Order: sequence, then structure tokens, then C-alpha cells
Amino acid sequence: MVSYRSLNNLVGWIVFLIASAVYILTTEPTTSFWDCGEYIATAYKLQVGHPPGAPFFQILGRIFSLFAFEGPSQVAQMINIMSALSSSFTILFLFWSITMLARKLVNKDGEMTSAKTWTILTAGIIGSLAYTFTDSFWFSAVEGEVYAMSSFFTAVVFWAALRWEQVADQPHADRWLILIAYLVGLSIGVHLLNLLAIPAIALIVFFRKYKKQSIWRILLVFVISLFILAAIMYGIIPETITLFASTELLFVNTFGLPFHSGTIFFSIVLVGILVVGLLFSRRPSKRISKWLYVFSGILGLLFLAESDSAGSLFFRVLIIAFVTGFFILSRKLRALQHSVILSIVFILIGYSSFLMLVIRSNAGTPINENSPKDAISLLSYLNREQYGDWPIFHGQYFNAPVVDQEDGKPVYIRDSSKGKYVIKDEKKGNVPVFDPEYTTVFPRMWNNTDSRYARDYKRWTGIRSDPQNKRVPTFAENLRFFFKYQIRHMYFRYFMWNFAGRQNAIQGHGDILDGNWLSGISFLDEMRLGATG
Repeated sequence: MVSYRSLNNLVGWIVFLIASAVYILTTEPTTSFWDCGEYIATAYKLQVGHPPGAPFFQILGRIFSLFAFEGPSQVAQMINIMSALSSSFTILFLFWSITMLARKLVNKDGEMTSAKTWTILTAGIIGSLAYTFTDSFWFSAVEGEVYAMSSFFTAVVFWAALRWEQVADQPHADRWLILIAYLVGLSIGVHLLNLLAIPAIALIVFFRKYKKQSIWRILLVFVISLFILAAIMYGIIPETITLFASTELLFVNTFGLPFHSGTIFFSIVLVGILVVGLLFSRRPSKRISKWLYVFSGILGLLFLAESDSAGSLFFRVLIIAFVTGFFILSRKLRALQHSVILSIVFILIGYSSFLMLVIRSNAGTPINENSPKDAISLLSYLNREQYGDWPIFHGQYFNAPVVDQEDGKPVYIRDSSKGKYVIKDEKKGNVPVFDPEYTTVFPRMWNNTDSRYARDYKRWTGIRSDPQNKRVPTFAENLRFFFKYQIRHMYFRYFMWNFAGRQNAIQGHGDILDGNWLSGISFLDEMRLGATG
């Protein structure tokens, strides 16, 4: 009798071949609309595309372009095939993830029978092939965009978390968590969507390690996972480059040292604290701790010096206190410290793919958007400053009047003739201050750049008695727009396009005639849309 493991591997690879055949046979022969042309061109010659960049995608795209044996006319197709294979590998790891979960449900008594084996494998086949032919995933699989590869990273990270769950009590099981950290770091060089897998991974760890479970503990773990997500997205990713940039500016403009001297110094400090931290977490000693204090002190001073306001300074003091407390309170948990530091190291190793953009920008490639030649310009590039800003946690409503203007952060550029960084734009009066009465937490209706946005906000929330846009929207109306438009219309409708059906290929704007999802069951569709046929 063939073992379950052999069948699981065999059927998984068969599903992979089916998905690969479908995607490669239907792949775009040249380029598609949107950003595909730019991604293909920048990957072909390793150039610098639009912020915030996708360097790891470009590196792999360059490798695939080498197989364009018929010449440049075949480059686009080879990079599109890279997306096709990324998608089929996504299906492969999705299959294996489903079978791992199904096995936990079906095989609770530990005895694997032929019936149980094929029940599990059938679940994997149905689930993975159903996703293979979904509208949006198939669409991404055949073009030179980052979403196919981002989906692959999400699938493999979740699969690795389930593999860790299987061996969590064995020695060296944390190697799977270190692998996840490295994959997360690499995925940053493709797209940030992969970070959304972190809450799921945190819940897998919780259910595996803790037997006492309750709804409140689950919610607490979910909140903690959001903090971890925020720490990577708003901490490690931007703050690492921010510290590089601020140290570079300090060394060049204040100390009068050559360009890149601050970058080199901070690189030494960062590598030093990580290496010493790893040594200290494995074998604590007075000699190692002295170096840890030195490097940590320098890093802490640079971190505090970079703050540009009292609020920012307070926030950074809290972060330093939290990190210090982690090491003091967990002195007896050296393994935990070691795993956390090692995870940060591997995230940074994966994240280092962005060095490619700096290297190629200095080479003067034809496509060199924003020209991120140094740490300072790279920070502006990664922060997507050219796109402006929008409120997330607190901010203005769409009709908020501007009552003042504040200065923004000045924009620096390198001036080789002066041997320092000079201010290109002082950003004087660049940041609008809105009337506090027209602000709220969790602002959903904020865009005031076009009158059509105001019309749409009012239409979706049912505001009809405010022709001059003077009335302050209520928080209930704010939430109504969130649930009615952003959740129901833009998320749930899009989700159902993939797993139920689509009325037609017209986007639609909330009317009953265009772009709605359909179940195919007449009386259910008529309950929502009426007799539209």
C-alpha cells in the first residue's frame, strides 16, 4: 500500500502541473495594461521602477528573461511565465496546507485508512483547483505583475507555519519560524501583502502552544499579532532606512565627512548589535554584555536623535523601554531572545534586496524613478512621498475646512559640488491643519481632492440635506460608508465574483444592473437585485 505521505506529494505535484499548464497556456504573449510594462522593462535590465519598488521580483524576473532565447521580443512572455509558475507553486502549497488541516480533522484517532487518505486528498484537490480557476487569481497568474509572486509568498509562509505546528515540540523546531521570518523579509521586496499572514501565524502558534483557550485569549493574541504586523510594517521596514538616512545626514552635513560615511557607520552599528545580541542570548558573559551596551547605546541615541517632535520622542522612548524590558524580564528565556533576534536578522537579510535599487540607481539606468542613490533619497522612495499622505487612524472628513498650514519635513538631495546634502524643497506651509470639529478616529470619508468623492460619500451614506458640504458627518455615517461601500461593495462583492458568479464585466457603481455578484439561484439573486433579467 502506498503511504499517505507519498500520495500527498504525488497528488500535490499533479495539481501543480495542472495549474502550470493552465496558466502557461493562457499567459500573455507580450504585456498587459497597468504596471506590467514597467515591471517587465525594469526587471529585464534591473532598472529602478516606481516607489516603493519590487527589487526581489525584478531580480527573479531578470533570471527568467535570460531564457528569452528568441531575443528581446520574448522577454515579456518569459517574465509572464514567471508569474504563471509563481501562481502554480501557490496552488501546490495551498494543496499541502489544505491536506494538513484536513488531516487534523479527519484523522483524530491517529489511524490512517484508505478512506481517510482519499477524503483528505479530495479536499486538497477540490480546494486548490477551485482557487486555481478563480477570476482574480487567474488574472494575476498570466501577467508580469507582483501579485502572483506575493500570493506565492503568502502560501509558502502559511504552509511553513503549519509545518512548524507539526513538529513544535521537537528540538530545533524554531527553524521553521526563522524560515518564515526570512520569507517575510524577501516578500517585502515583492509586495507588502504577505505581511497579512502574520495574524494567522500567531493564531497557529497560540493554538499549538497553549491548551487553555477562550475567546478573550484568542482576541488578545489577535491584537498582539497586529502589533507584530505594525512593528514590521511601521518599525523595521521604514525605521531601518530612516536611521540610515538620519545618520548619513548627521555625518555628512554636521561632521563634514564624505558621502556614505554615515551609512557605513550605521551598518557597522546595526550588524554589531545583532551579532553581539545573538552571542549574548546564547552565552551571556560580562565581555559580551559590555559590547552589547556600547552598540545598544549608540543605536538608542541615533534612534532618539532622529525624532522630530515631542510625540515622536515619547514614542521612541517607549519602544526603547519595551525592548530593554524584554531583555531584562526574559533573562531566563535565552532561547526566546535568540529566536527573536535571529528572526529580525533574517527579516533584514531578506529586506536587503532593496540594495539592488541603490546600486542600479548609481549606475544611471534609463529608467531611474526618483533616483534613490543614497540612504536619504531611498527613504523618500520607500515612503512614497510623491504620492502624498492620507489618514488611517485619525484624520479629517472630506468637507473639513483648513484652518492653518504647518511645515513638513524638508527634502534633501545630494550636491556633489558642495560635498553635502542640500535642501531642495523646504516644504514650508505644506501640511494642512484641519478644523478639529471635522476630524474623527478611523476616517473613511476623507478625500477632498475632487467633488465627485463628496457625491459618492453622500450617496453611499444617505446624506441628502447638505448641498454646501458644511455639515459634520457623524461617526455612524462614517461606519456606514465603511461597511456598505468598503466591506460589502468593494470586498465582499469582489470575493463573491471569484467563488459565486459575476453579473457582467462592467465594474458598476452600486446600481442593480452592472458588476454585481450572482449566485445563479434566481430567487436569491432577485431578493438582492430584483428582476434584472
